[in-house]
Amino acid sequence: MAFSMNGQYFAWSDEDGIKVMKTSNYEKVIAIEKSRISGLAFSPLGTYLISADISSQKKDVPNLCIWETATGKLLKGFFHKRMSDWKPSWTPDDKLMVRLHNNDVEFYENGDFDNPKTRLHAAKISEYAFSKSDHVAIYIPGSKGQPSNIRIFKHPNFNGCPLANKSFFKADKITMFWNKAGTGLLVITSTETSDKSYYGETGLHYLSIKGEGCLVPRAKDGPVYCVEWHPNSTQFCVVYGFMPAKATLYNLKCDPVFDYGTAPRNSAFYNPQGNILCLAGFGNLQGDLEFWDLQQQKLISSTKAMDTTHFAWCPDGVHFITATMAPRLRVGNGYKLWHYTGSVLAQLEVASGKELWESLWMPDMDGKFPSKPIVYKKVPSSIPGQTVKPVAAYRPPHARGQPASDFKLHEFEPPSNKKIPGLNFVDTGKKGNKKAKAQKQIQQANIPGLAPITVEKKTNSESGDFDKDKKIRNLKKKITQINKLKEQQKTGKKLDDTQLQKISKYDEIVKEIDELKLQ
Repeated sequence: MAFSMNGQYFAWSDEDGIKVMKTSNYEKVIAIEKSRISGLAFSPLGTYLISADISSQKKDVPNLCIWETATGKLLKGFFHKRMSDWKPSWTPDDKLMVRLHNNDVEFYENGDFDNPKTRLHAAKISEYAFSKSDHVAIYIPGSKGQPSNIRIFKHPNFNGCPLANKSFFKADKITMFWNKAGTGLLVITSTETSDKSYYGETGLHYLSIKGEGCLVPRAKDGPVYCVEWHPNSTQFCVVYGFMPAKATLYNLKCDPVFDYGTAPRNSAFYNPQGNILCLAGFGNLQGDLEFWDLQQQKLISSTKAMDTTHFAWCPDGVHFITATMAPRLRVGNGYKLWHYTGSVLAQLEVASGKELWESLWMPDMDGKFPSKPIVYKKVPSSIPGQTVKPVAAYRPPHARGQPASDFKLHEFEPPSNKKIPGLNFVDTGKKGNKKAKAQKQIQQANIPGLAPITVEKKTNSESGDFDKDKKIRNLKKKITQINKLKEQQKTGKKLDDTQLQKISKYDEIVKEIDELKLQ
């Protein structure tokens, strides 16, 4: 199944072929007789429909097809090898399509899919990532002791130097994440094995289109489970570390802004408005959900959604869906509709013997649902939430009937404010009331409950006369410079006339310092 990004079209496939309908009146638009479809996707405006059947590896039979949505006409068929990156990338106006073919990143313009308009060629390109700002990042794996490499270019300027270039030695595999604005790129690097862990090592790096780059600092060892950009592209959240995992919020300088502590979690999801962050633990974890108010950095609610294989925010940023689907789990399939305060508003349980394979929200245009005030009180619901009965730890026969031990397997770290954004006290050396400036910055930061900061004026004066002490310090610097010149002269270095003249003034400067000290 697939929705177009503007919510205008909905496509699905079955044994009979591909069907597309309009969501406004549920009228079927086209029906394409093509079976064995493993993936469907629309271009951003819904002009084109892309279908994939990666299970078919016959080179003479195209397994990646581009169709015209309005008519169902086949425009082009490609042969693609990997299922992981079958979806081509597009610009928001549908005028440019990007795909990786062998060692080339190919760019097709204005619906002409027969011949690429431009190509970005490099030896052994393994991955690429295209941003909405027409920037493309390519990954070239290392070999024979050479490091792996990531380069960022601006389309269509591929002949000059890349805008950013970074090398990695521990990068057998990488995953790249552009922010929504297309100005910053996060890269997760991983190795299959390492000296520290049988499961390998992971690293997290940041690159910008301005050429800046750094290693994102992490306060705990272990893998990086999830990286999620904030919708405003100025912050990102990382879930990392051996269980219980840490979750930390960073700014674009890769400075920690807020630490959400440790908990059994491995996923992070921002709502579309960017005012709520969900931290979750799925997969082999028990489905813990935490919802955080990003304005106040306060916990809104926490709940459990066990056996969840799919999580998605509703476009309104208030509701979300959790689902248990096949083939990950073939029993207990169904979905639940939640409010972020932890209330279950609706649910569907699939009958025994049947399976749920996919669930999607219909997208809406950005800005249709404005941000709403955060509610901390749980929304009433007639459907009970998922309750988990506490399971007592196993106790051997000789310990039964004895007082329970207070032993804890893990000590969870509480959330903490790593860095208060908006407070940058910079002493420029200019005269002024520093206390008033500091108080003004606190008010501009709009941080409730923060006590006023008193900035004491420090003086570095020995005699009490600031001007005289400053003059003495400058003269002492000259003495230090003269002593260095004398040492160079002793080693046989030839000095110029200016340096010799400076040495000749040594006694005069010493006398001047003594006179100033006596005043």
